[in-house]
Amino acid sequence: MKTKIIFFLFFLMKIHAQESYKTSEFKFPNNVKEVEVNEYEINRVTGDKKWFKKTSYFFSNNLLQSKTESYDIGTARQFTYTYENEKLMKYEAIDADLVYTEMYSYNKKQQLQEIKALDQNVVTNLMLFKYNTDGTLKTKIFKENDGFVSCQEDFIYTSKNKYTKRVEFKYTTQDHIIDEYYYENNLQIGSKSDVTGKQPFELFKKYDDKGNLTEVREPVTLYFNKYDANGYLTQTNINTNDNLLYTIIEYQYKF
Repeated sequence: MKTKIIFFLFFLMKIHAQESYKTSEFKFPNNVKEVEVNEYEINRVTGDKKWFKKTSYFFSNNLLQSKTESYDIGTARQFTYTYENEKLMKYEAIDADLVYTEMYSYNKKQQLQEIKALDQNVVTNLMLFKYNTDGTLKTKIFKENDGFVSCQEDFIYTSKNKYTKRVEFKYTTQDHIIDEYYYENNLQIGSKSDVTGKQPFELFKKYDDKGNLTEVREPVTLYFNKYDANGYLTQTNINTNDNLLYTIIEYQYKF
């Protein structure tokens, strides 16, 4: 079990780097320069508000240049992003114990073709991308440095804007887990984890008519997003089955 947990954490780090680096992908305002996100734990009985994490995003021309994370326990991490002709070429995560890097390369059609992952400047993984003839993403393959395919993502289209992303995590040739993510109009509307298992974990998402994410439902967790009159995300409320504590996330923008 420990091996699987470590693998998931490392996998999630790699995925995050390629998912969001434009203000539009974060649903942040265009031309914002800095976004500060603070997370607090709220006591339902006393109302006490305890800060535990801050994430600061720094943008230029709607592209994320750097990000910092700091925690109440004193640890901190820094992330930097390097571009060429508005295409992400390098991502780096640094803290006291880690220097993790991703190098991006593109094909002649300017489609993302490969991501090379390095830990302490040593190549550990490759992420390879294949496309359909219409330009939609077909397959994403994660290879360890020994050639073992640890994960494969297949994109199954009902139409160009409606598809399922099927993710197969492989620990050994026999031991694997399959997750599915469901998209409509390029928005993820839900997911199901361990679809072949006895107790699959399901997630549902709701959006308003502007495409803003308003609600996320998991079996024991409920997320609500609040927006101001300009349509800017201002707060996220996270409720679980904990009768004493809940979490709020607050967003501040600097232009």
